[in-house]
Amino acid sequence: MTAAPVVDFQTALRARMLADSDTKAAAKGHIDWNERRQAAGFPAIRLTIASDQRPRHMTGIDRYRPVRVQIDCMARSQPEIAAMREAVLALLLESTTFDGVRFGKPRSPATT
Repeated sequence: MTAAPVVDFQTALRARMLADSDTKAAAKGHIDWNERRQAAGFPAIRLTIASDQRPRHMTGIDRYRPVRVQIDCMARSQPEIAAMREAVLALLLESTTFDGVRFGKPRSPATT
C-alpha cells in the first residue's frame, strides 16, 4: 500500500478552492497565491498568508497550527464580489481533509 503524497497547506487550499465548482466558477478559475498577473483579468481571488505562527513544544514545532489567510475577492462589480465571497465562505465553513491536509472551521480574527 502506498501513502498518499503529502501536499503543503498552500497547495491544498488552492486545489480545494479550484475543486469546488461554485468557487471556481465565481472566480473564473483565477485563484492564486500572493500575486496576480496584470493580464489575468477579473474576477479573481488572491490568497495571502497573513499570520503563520509556529508554536513550539518539547520536541519541536507543533505540526497542527492555525494559519491566518487573507482572501481578496476582486471583480468589476459588487454583485460579483459578493458571489465570490459567499462561495468561499460556504466552502471554507466545512471542516474536511483535502489532499492530506486537515482544514478546521475558520475562526473570526476577533476570537483567535
